[in-house]
Amino acid sequence: MIEMVKNFGDRVWCTIKKPELVFAIILLSVFSALSIGHEGLRLVKLLVLYLPYCFLIFLFANSGGPSWIGKTFVWFVTLAFYVDGIARYYLREAYDAAPDSALVLNAVANTNLRESIEYAFANSVLLICLGLLFFFLATLSLVLLISVDSAPRSYSKAIWFIVVLLMTFSLVAHVNKPWRKLHPIIFWKNWQESISLVQTEWVNQFAIREEQFTRAKTLAPKVERKGSSTIVLVIADSINRDNLGIYGYPRNTTPMLSLKRRDAGRNMVVFRNSWSLDASTIPAFERMFSLQAAPTDNSLHLLAMARAAGYKTWWVSNHDDVAIESRHASYADIVELINRTPGRSSSSLDGDILNLLEEALKDGAENKFIVVHLLGAHPHYSLRYPKNENPFDDTTDDVDREMEAKNRSFWVRGFREQYDAAILYHDSVIAKTLDLMKISESSSDYQAWMYLSDHGQEVGHLLNKVGHSPSTESGYRIPTIIWRNKIESDSPDNLGDRGFRSDWASWTIADLLSLQWDGKSSKSNILAENYQWIAPKLPFPLTEATPSMQP
Repeated sequence: MIEMVKNFGDRVWCTIKKPELVFAIILLSVFSALSIGHEGLRLVKLLVLYLPYCFLIFLFANSGGPSWIGKTFVWFVTLAFYVDGIARYYLREAYDAAPDSALVLNAVANTNLRESIEYAFANSVLLICLGLLFFFLATLSLVLLISVDSAPRSYSKAIWFIVVLLMTFSLVAHVNKPWRKLHPIIFWKNWQESISLVQTEWVNQFAIREEQFTRAKTLAPKVERKGSSTIVLVIADSINRDNLGIYGYPRNTTPMLSLKRRDAGRNMVVFRNSWSLDASTIPAFERMFSLQAAPTDNSLHLLAMARAAGYKTWWVSNHDDVAIESRHASYADIVELINRTPGRSSSSLDGDILNLLEEALKDGAENKFIVVHLLGAHPHYSLRYPKNENPFDDTTDDVDREMEAKNRSFWVRGFREQYDAAILYHDSVIAKTLDLMKISESSSDYQAWMYLSDHGQEVGHLLNKVGHSPSTESGYRIPTIIWRNKIESDSPDNLGDRGFRSDWASWTIADLLSLQWDGKSSKSNILAENYQWIAPKLPFPLTEATPSMQP
C-alpha cells in the first residue's frame, strides 16, 4: 500500500514538473494575484507584459540543463507581479485609492517608521492574510521553477509559432510607453521616485516660505477695520457633516453647538451645503490656505498675508504632522504642537489644546489670528474621546436600524458608534473654543470664529466600509460654521443656504481678518454680496441635498 502511494506521488510529481504544467500554474498564480488588484483592460495588459518571463520556462525545458540565473530572474519578476496585485488590492480595500494617487503618495511621504509599525498593527488582520497569500504564491512559484524538468524536448511548429507570436506582441507592449509604465518593476520604481519628489518638495518649503513673505510685504495688505480684532479658525479632521446633530443627524451628537446656534441667532451661520475638494489632509490644507483669484495667478498664503498686515499669528495643534508643520504652521509667529505621538494610535485628546488657546487669547496684541488644528474624528475613532464615554454603544436607535437595513456589517456599525462618540466629545471642544474667545480678558472690538473640517469620512454611509473615501460624497461632506460678534445690518438672512467650498475658505477668512490689498477679489468670499458660487468638480455627481436643519 505504501509503495502504491509512493509510486502515485512520484507520477504526480513528474507530471507537475513538466514545463507545460509549470507554465500554466505560474501563469494562473500571477493572474490570481493581479486580478484582485486590477480589472478589465489593465489586467489584460499586465498579463501580456508578464508573458515573456513565463515563456522563459520553455527555454529552460530545452536548455538541456538548469539555468539558475534565468530561473532566479523569472522568480523575482514573478514576485514583483504578485506584490503589485496584492498591494493594489490592499489600497483599494483600505482607502479606495490607487498607489499613485495623491492620497497615498502624500501619506507615504509623510510616514515614519514608528507610524508604519503602528499602522501595521492596526491593520494586522488584513495584512497578515495578504502576507500569507504572498508567501504561498512565492513558495509555489519557487518550488515549481526549481524543479521544472529541463530535459530537452520538442514541440510542434504550431506551438512555437504561437509562442513566437505572443512573445513578439509582448515585446511590442514593452516598447509602448503607456503599457510599459504599468510593469510592476517600472511602476513601483517610479512610485518611489514620486515619494522622493514629494519629500524633496517639503525640504524646499523654507525657500517657498521666504518667497511668500516677500510677496506679501510687496502687496502691503492693510487691516481695513478700526479697532482691535481677534479671529479664531478651528480646523477639524475627518468630520462628516452628516454625523452632526446640528445638521439634522438623528443622534444628538452636537448638543452644545446646537444650543449656541439657538442663542446666537443671526450671529452664527451654519452652511448646509459645504464641501471639501479633497478627501485627505495635505491637499485639503494646500487649497484651504491659498489665496488664488484665478488658476493662472500665483498663490498667496493666508498666514503670510495676515502677518504682513500686522496680525500676530498662532498655530495651536493636536497633530504631529511634518508636512502640515512645514507647509503651514511654520508661517505663524507662535507654533504650539502638543501631540508628540505621530500616527493613528495617538491618544492625545483635543481638549488638551484649550489651555494654549486661552493663553493666546490673553495676549495683548491688537490684532490676533489663531489657527487651531484638531484631530477631530481621525481614525482610530475610539482614541478621540475619553475612555468609557461612548453613549451609543449599548443602545439601539434609528441609526442602528438604518444601518442594519443597509446590510452594514457588525464591525462597520461598531465603528459608527465610536465615530459618533468622537463627534460628541468633539462638540464639547469646539463649543469651548468659542466660549474662550467670547470671555477672553483681552476682549477685542471685533471677534470672529470659523469652524470647518479638512475632509469627511466614510463610516457606513454609502459603502460598507470605514475610513477616508475619495470616491464617495462621504469623503468630501464637511461642516462649516461662522460666528461673529458684529454683523452688518444688511447681511442677508439666508447665508446658510449658500454653497461653501473649502478651497475658497481663505477669501472668507481674509474678510473676517478685514484684509485689503490691490487686486483682492470678493467673488469667492461667501460673506460678500457679490459671491459667485461655482459647484466644485468632484469624482461623482454633486448633490446639494442635506438633512434638514434643526431650529
